Amino acid sequence: MPNHISERIASLRELIARGLYHDNLDKAVAECNALSQDTAYVLPFFVLKQVFAETSNVLEGEPVSVARHAELIAKLAHATTLILDRAERGECVDADDLEAIVKNHIQSINVFRAERE
Repeated sequence: MPNHISERIASLRELIARGLYHDNLDKAVAECNALSQDTAYVLPFFVLKQVFAETSNVLEGEPVSVARHAELIAKLAHATTLILDRAERGECVDADDLEAIVKNHIQSINVFRAERE
């Protein structure tokens, strides 16, 4: 894997480790956008970009408790790490992996929105 791709993936890992808060989510969107254009892994990074962007939009402008935020992003961070691991090893990211992250994301966002109403 080219060095600049490894650096971008490392940057994305660092953002996830620091916490997927609004600013970091926006930075993750930019990293995923660049990775989707610069690697053979277009679909995984496009999906991650969309999930991060939607999560950022949901969190924007309203206070969220620490516990609720942790629930919202915990599975997302874990699933993203698994996808990054595969990409770094040059392995194929399965549609099932992407399906799982999107399904979990939709459920989490819907529950989060329902609680706000």
